[in-house]
Amino acid sequence: MIWIGVFGLLMLLISVLMIARPNLWIDLALKFSRLKYMHPLEILIRLLFGVTFVNYGSETDYPILIEYIGYLLLAVGAGLLLTPPSQHR
Repeated sequence: MIWIGVFGLLMLLISVLMIARPNLWIDLALKFSRLKYMHPLEILIRLLFGVTFVNYGSETDYPILIEYIGYLLLAVGAGLLLTPPSQHR
């Protein structure tokens, strides 16, 4: 369940960065999108968090919502598996 908290903390930090320094965020996102390993890394992260949310969602205060988010992450990860990296950017 700690990984659900890690995910929330990452989302909070990224959101603060987006609000405080939007131009920096855009630059970082563009640099990241050009890396060769970006596509597989993004798929892996989505799938890992998706599995975590589905497996441990029942231990949270909002189990249905957390499990739904997990299935959504898994669906997006599966969709990205079928998407060529050139189309993902």
